Amino acid sequence: MGGMIRMAVLCLSLQMVQTAVLPPRWADPTLNPCANQPGGWQLLHWPSDGRCYRIFQQGPPCPDTMELAPSLDGTAECRCPPGTAQSPRDALCHKLYTQGPCETGEYLTPVPARTYRYSPIQ
Repeated sequence: MGGMIRMAVLCLSLQMVQTAVLPPRWADPTLNPCANQPGGWQLLHWPSDGRCYRIFQQGPPCPDTMELAPSLDGTAECRCPPGTAQSPRDALCHKLYTQGPCETGEYLTPVPARTYRYSPIQ
């Protein structure tokens, strides 16, 4: 009986393993030349200096408070790490819900992106 249960669990486990994992867009060497290097799926090409940098690292080639991240099209971009936001006052990333660059008694909070609609003049 115990052998049958183990066999059923093994068969179930094998069926679960047969799923496909798709690589991220930046793992495509046509979009990211660094993808050809060992561990290249963790590297992004920075066009300004032609070098490869580890994804999600803070600092160079990005400003100190920003991290290198893949954009929606798979290229490299600098952006604020999760839990932070860029202040228009100093262009740095600060932790949300802290004073950051704000005046005493104020705190940094996210603001929804502004969208504009234009209507024809009648």
